[in-house]
Amino acid sequence: MFHRLEYLSLRKIDTVICPNTGRFGNEIFSIILAICLCLEYKIGLIKLPKIPLYYDKDEIFTWIISLESQSDKTYEFKMNHFWTYKNLKLFKLEKYKEKVKNLLYNTFSFPQNNNFNNNILHIHIRSGDIMLKDKGSGMVQPPCIYYENEIKKHNWDKVIIVSEDTINPCINYLVKKYDNVIYFGKNSLECDIYELLSATNLMCGRGTFIPALSIFMPHLKKLHYPQDGDVIHSHYLLKTFNGEKCIEHNEYAEYYNEINKLGGWNYNENIKNLMLNFTI
Repeated sequence: MFHRLEYLSLRKIDTVICPNTGRFGNEIFSIILAICLCLEYKIGLIKLPKIPLYYDKDEIFTWIISLESQSDKTYEFKMNHFWTYKNLKLFKLEKYKEKVKNLLYNTFSFPQNNNFNNNILHIHIRSGDIMLKDKGSGMVQPPCIYYENEIKKHNWDKVIIVSEDTINPCINYLVKKYDNVIYFGKNSLECDIYELLSATNLMCGRGTFIPALSIFMPHLKKLHYPQDGDVIHSHYLLKTFNGEKCIEHNEYAEYYNEINKLGGWNYNENIKNLMLNFTI
């Protein structure tokens, strides 16, 4: 990928084109990598496949370029889907982290939610399409005990589970077992995002939604995630932008081994039972 980009940069690329990656987290992840390329190679424009949430254009300007320098820049670089890149360090995200954050903050207009409480635990649980048979390969979700152990460690005023639906069995399991645990409900994505922007203590499983959204969370103090093997993409993004706020949980390694023994993530009754009954 970078050999091609370095060659084209000599021919004065002026635009990076983001791929259509689908859901919100993937979209932000792709934009972040595109910004890194623009900063490294002094490329002025990112074209987006669609207008994203909290932004009103399908392009992002990354550099102020004179008309004279623009006139002989006529080349575009089409990015691949981020999950095809196996070494994200090539994008030099650590080098450009602060500039990336500033550009993201100046581009997106997320709503402010200052109704935060340091004694509330927010849990984002991935559900939806990946809980259907033959869907979401590789999107292995944590066992219920991962969430349960953090709930029990502290006398939380409230534990708020945010999820698109309740297909993931951990949601109803936790709500029924603990009086202070509530399900936020089936809402629009915008409503869920607004609630999560108030988070001070947060848990997540596999996926890019929270790694991307956490960049915009002003009150966040602790972010829990399981060591589920996604070190190349989601964990890399989490650690780069959240640093010491991150708490990685390695104690559930045997659960992920058991998932592999079942043939990997393909949600069915066996995986459901493992999620509900796994203990350490």
